[in-house]
Amino acid sequence: MNSVRKIFLIVLALALIATISGVVTMTVMEYQARAALPAAEQNAQAIAQFYDGAVCLGCDLMRFAIEIFGSAFVVLTTFCWGVYEIGRAFLNRNVALK
Repeated sequence: MNSVRKIFLIVLALALIATISGVVTMTVMEYQARAALPAAEQNAQAIAQFYDGAVCLGCDLMRFAIEIFGSAFVVLTTFCWGVYEIGRAFLNRNVALK
């Protein structure tokens, strides 16, 4: 495995870890905010009435942003890795023909 492949693999692993941990962290923060509510406001009807379904709106928005941008970064990086591998295979084939 050459160094470029290792770099792609490390970047993809770090991006996946960061995306998953960010989504889990924001979800846990939302549930902690719900648990901190008074007992009368912890049911689903009260949350829907008083908070429009999201106790920590910033947590939900950040979770979606991390999910979207993290997934887009992983897909784009995987696509670039594929282009690199195709180009490398094409160049190796041309070198073998000479």
